[in-house]
Amino acid sequence: MDDPPSPFGHVNAPGLLRYRDAHPCSTHFNRPPKITGSSHAKIRSKIMFALSISIIGTITLSVLLISIMRRAAVHLALIDHPDARKQHEGVIPLCGGVCIFSVFTASLFFSGAHDVLDAVAWIGLAVIVIVGMVDDMHALPARLRLSLQFAAAALLINALPLSTISFGTLFPADIGPVPVVFVFAIVFVSGSINAWNMLDGVDGLAGGSAAMALPWLMLFAAEAGDGTLIFPIEMLMAAIFGFLFFNMRSPFRKRASVFLGDAGSTALGATIAYLILRLSCGPNAIAFPVLAWIIIVPVIDTLSLMVRRTWARRSPMSADRWHMHHLLLDQGFSPAHTTLIILAASTLCGGWGYIGHDLGISDTVMTIGLLMPVAVHTAFVALVSGTMNGQSPTLARIAQIQTFDVGPISDAGSNAPAKPMLVASDMSASVVSLTSLPVVAPPTRAAGSQTGLGRGWL
Repeated sequence: MDDPPSPFGHVNAPGLLRYRDAHPCSTHFNRPPKITGSSHAKIRSKIMFALSISIIGTITLSVLLISIMRRAAVHLALIDHPDARKQHEGVIPLCGGVCIFSVFTASLFFSGAHDVLDAVAWIGLAVIVIVGMVDDMHALPARLRLSLQFAAAALLINALPLSTISFGTLFPADIGPVPVVFVFAIVFVSGSINAWNMLDGVDGLAGGSAAMALPWLMLFAAEAGDGTLIFPIEMLMAAIFGFLFFNMRSPFRKRASVFLGDAGSTALGATIAYLILRLSCGPNAIAFPVLAWIIIVPVIDTLSLMVRRTWARRSPMSADRWHMHHLLLDQGFSPAHTTLIILAASTLCGGWGYIGHDLGISDTVMTIGLLMPVAVHTAFVALVSGTMNGQSPTLARIAQIQTFDVGPISDAGSNAPAKPMLVASDMSASVVSLTSLPVVAPPTRAAGSQTGLGRGWL
């Protein structure tokens, strides 16, 4: 009699059970002698019981560690202060990401499943977390941070068989020599790191987006027969769920009490990028553009943001409020609704990627289909920010504010030379340099409120 269907896709259930008898949370799937009939239900029950214990234990450990660390974070200077761009209330601990990956690492090493990554890849992931934590405590220069991220990405993907990466039927099998593919992989991992970092601007958004992406990656892993990825993905999801208890807004929580921090957002971006690259390599590779559907929403927003910043003659890595979640907030959506809208879009895109692949839709169609979310995002940004008129979002918002010429003003006493006040009379016909705007603080507003004037500020 054949082995029973496994809840892990192509993973062999009896093999999982035999190893779990000695190591309840491990994922070494060796095939034992076949068993028969009535034992099949017991096997499934024991497997699901072991997984349930592992998941509940990981969630509990995540909650406990965050509860402890959020008190210690103040003494470690691992906290976030509100400012003109960060409009949260009070000082918030930035320990969520450190706790997530501490629990994730402990779960894998305790269960014996740590060999899902080699030693060098673990070092690369640790470097990403440490760099993010240092950046949370003391802002690092952008170039140094990016250089360290490139180096860590190279360590993380060092063992992947990148020569076998699949880009689908739309691209040739040998798209380039291995060094070219290796550079592409490093850029992709670094891009995902920064995409998730930029996504972390509303309560529950970055962590929730990762929690929505990982189930699709787990299904793709089962589809590709890479059963060793399933248990680590489940443990990472469990650690994230423990964090979302403190970070996601709900009827029981009005606002986040713990933030993910750069350590968490960058490490989540790196881990998801690693999983996509791993699943797109090897004999059972899934085309990279198909897997790209899972992360297309944060990737599009990041690329669009960098283009708009460059168009406005600013650094692509500079901070502002031009992100998609900021645009939704400026349209009057609450932080909770903004998070739900973006999570829904990400889930739908990831679901379409998996369903399309499962239905046998060609890789070419799936690749060309990526233009659809690009077009939707572009139309949304153009509609709400005024880019259809060739203006940057800042100038478009300033153009909506009525100003009047009240003559020269002086801000340093009667002996100081008078300064003409800037008049925004016809912003559509003239170009005003951002450097000519007076440097003033944005108007204060109550938490959760929206005003017309507030939309004129970054």
